[in-house]
Amino acid sequence: MEKQNVLQKIHAVMKDVEYLQKDDTVKLRSGSYKGISEEKVTTSIRAAIIKHGLIMYPFHEDTTLHVVHSERTYNGETSKTVSYMEEASIKYRIVNIDDPSDFIEVVSRGHGLDTQDKAPGKAMTYAYKYALLRTFMLPTGDDPDKTSSEKREDKVGKTKAVNKMPSMKEIIAKLEAIKTRKELVKFWDELPEVIRNDSEVLESFEYKGREIKKIS
Repeated sequence: MEKQNVLQKIHAVMKDVEYLQKDDTVKLRSGSYKGISEEKVTTSIRAAIIKHGLIMYPFHEDTTLHVVHSERTYNGETSKTVSYMEEASIKYRIVNIDDPSDFIEVVSRGHGLDTQDKAPGKAMTYAYKYALLRTFMLPTGDDPDKTSSEKREDKVGKTKAVNKMPSMKEIIAKLEAIKTRKELVKFWDELPEVIRNDSEVLESFEYKGREIKKIS
């Protein structure tokens, strides 16, 4: 059998893993949105990567750690919270194990927020998941072509307004201060659709929704 180069092997993996169904749903008053876990992405693609003789590993990262201070007032009492937000830009190398000099490099970014020490891990998990999804061109059910032209025009009209909306850092800080599903739903409803469709915003809401579910 003729040996394949790294691009041919990546193409073979694409043939073996053609689609991933999202496995997580967060329900809100105005509807719901779906996400896909890093565990499902890794589990689904791992066998094909091994089968076709590839390995993937991180070899360089640029990270920034932000300390986020937030306050919440309830029944006249104000509580303060300190959270940590990690921003990570990570380079991954995908190597042909039959010829280690044959490889490609991909870059992915992630954000992670936590009140203790898990922010770096969350950022790396997010970056790794999307590196796999984008490199191997794995669809997960999102199809912009299914959005009506009217909605697309509405999004274009709102693009300028996005600059006036909170930054990702501010959105995450507000999410960290939220303690109940009712507050989460209210904040979600306040955001324009063009921001709600951002993958990092969706991921942050998913994390928060799971955290609230655990303590409720």
